[in-house]
Amino acid sequence: MTPLHHEENTERNLEAPSWLASGMSDADSPRPALGTHTTAHPTGIKLSVILPVYNAMPWLPITMLHLLSQRLDEDAPLELLVGFDGGDDGSLDFLLRLVAELGAPRATDEVCTAGADAAACNPALALPLRAAETADHPSFAASEAPQAQQPLSVRQVAAACRPEHRLRVLRHGDGVNRGQGHAMSLALSHARAELIAQMESDDERASPAALATMIAALEARPDWDGVSCAVELVGWSRPGMAEYVAWQNSLLSPEEMAAARFIEIPALHQTAIFRRAAVDHVLASSGGRYRDGPAAAVAAAAAAAAAAAAAAPSSASAAPAAVEAAAVGAAAAGDELDTPVDLWWWLAFFDCGKRCGKLGPNPNPNLNPHPNPNPNPNPKQLRQAGRAAAARLATAPTAAHAHAWQALARQAFEPWP
Repeated sequence: MTPLHHEENTERNLEAPSWLASGMSDADSPRPALGTHTTAHPTGIKLSVILPVYNAMPWLPITMLHLLSQRLDEDAPLELLVGFDGGDDGSLDFLLRLVAELGAPRATDEVCTAGADAAACNPALALPLRAAETADHPSFAASEAPQAQQPLSVRQVAAACRPEHRLRVLRHGDGVNRGQGHAMSLALSHARAELIAQMESDDERASPAALATMIAALEARPDWDGVSCAVELVGWSRPGMAEYVAWQNSLLSPEEMAAARFIEIPALHQTAIFRRAAVDHVLASSGGRYRDGPAAAVAAAAAAAAAAAAAAPSSASAAPAAVEAAAVGAAAAGDELDTPVDLWWWLAFFDCGKRCGKLGPNPNPNLNPHPNPNPNPNPKQLRQAGRAAAARLATAPTAAHAHAWQALARQAFEPWP
């Protein structure tokens, strides 16, 4: 069976799966100190799953349920590392109630201290928009307005969690939204497994064997540094997005994926599992962190945040203002590659000579094209990518490239909030 990733939609009913198990006993295991990454892995944890969360309701519960109900070979444990990145839609309340329902040691809420170099705001929001928010993307028609969804309850999710798995909610006490890259980096810094999976908080992995299947495929290919899988769209469908995903699903070999990275991302990063050693190598060029926006702007924003906090610790507005000014100045000085985390990841991954293939043609994670699909949405990047795609249609070297650019352009110019 090949895994399939599903992207959730507001039109899809959020129902618990029929195979929900109950009456599970708990299994304890020793844990290393926070932030420790060991190669011996005395905990026996097979997989660390990184999940950034920002205003993810009502989709977060189904994502959590699908991840914590995965069954790995020999019932090996996984840890779900939730990097909470602020927000006010009830996501944190749900996470804390789930931690309480599962209880220690199965689940923990861990308040972390932001380092001195942590940005005071989301870097993706620090740079000014290059175009008006309404440019080239009309708002949703009234008939396409999102329908209210009732999220799964804490008890439904807790009942589905396998007893060997662990949930760790990682957050900063100040609740500041620092961006998807920061949330992922926070989670990664606490990961203890030799395999790292990435996930987004509105996607699905409906098959309980999805991750086990992907792990087996990666272990059977020692020359691969990662394995991804095909994607199936569910719910709110758009023709351009469908073409885009079909193009991604056609890229199976490491060579095809590497070559396609110059067109667009060859796979959704949340569909993949990577070897920890490869992740560390790729992130070495960015100080061990997932990059979120221009490198120079991110570095300047972090420095400005620290300086502003030192100069005016009682001022709530000084740090964000200093961050924006420093980010704009850094972008003007160079390094203007303004990319979301996933695009930067694949460019850096293949630039380091890493190899990742894809399981297909049947997909595993479900891609979620509902009207609020990103943990940290930055729609200006998507629209700018669409404009670039449209501009390159006339100069595409092959018909296949032209088709991919056309699909990307159509995706970017379709309604987006």
